[in-house]
Amino acid sequence: MIWTPEKIKQLRKGFGERQEDFCHRVGVTLAALRHWEQGLGEPSGSAQLLLTRLHEDLAEGKVKQPA
Repeated sequence: MIWTPEKIKQLRKGFGERQEDFCHRVGVTLAALRHWEQGLGEPSGSAQLLLTRLHEDLAEGKVKQPA
């Protein structure tokens, strides 16, 4: 999957998390996440794999979505 800024935002919102919380889930700094969402940088290979896994878990219902 190609992780565009919009897809990253959608994934974060799928978890119902603010940037401040989602960056901890992904294991990156808040600044890095903000750069990704603004298109000023992109996730490393390992971060892309993690984002893909989180996306799959969310899609498969392994993670509770916010009410």
